[in-house]
Amino acid sequence: LAPVIELLERALGLDLEPGPAQKIARLDAELVRHKLVPAEAMPLFLPLFALPTEAPYAPLDVSPQRHKALTLEAIAALLFAMADKRPVLLFAEDLHWADPSTIELLTQLVRSAPEGPLCIVMTARPEFSPTFSTAGILMLPLSRLGRAQIEQMVGALTRDKSMPPAVIDHIADRADGVPLFVEELLRMMG
Repeated sequence: LAPVIELLERALGLDLEPGPAQKIARLDAELVRHKLVPAEAMPLFLPLFALPTEAPYAPLDVSPQRHKALTLEAIAALLFAMADKRPVLLFAEDLHWADPSTIELLTQLVRSAPEGPLCIVMTARPEFSPTFSTAGILMLPLSRLGRAQIEQMVGALTRDKSMPPAVIDHIADRADGVPLFVEELLRMMG
């Protein structure tokens, strides 16, 4: 859940706080602002952000599996509460590298997304097979770029500076149609 934790730290402003006590106070206030009950949510979010669970909050006496399930439910509830205040656009890139807990959270969000103003944009390589239902999801498979598209992209990235055809051929061969690789090869050549 590392990317989710980082996202929530920024969204809740925890990254702006200097120490654990201030982060805990901020987290409590943000949970209240989003209409979550701190007595129930804090024992789930404190360990998530590597903050100490101290009075008035106590660690939950549940199995690790139940703790994880409750934490994922709390994260989803928080995201939907944020979406109630203003629409939320969530980008989840490179799902082929995502850990199982992040996939579980996304599954939960996809299942519940039609209920609120939450748009989830996910990217993955073609070999990725989602474990969640794709019914109601718009799937946009992207193919690799062709030689003409790579040449166009190189022109745009170099602000139409003339590139020898041999260089473009080299980039096209090495990039294998992947736009990110085109950018990286150009950057390395620059």
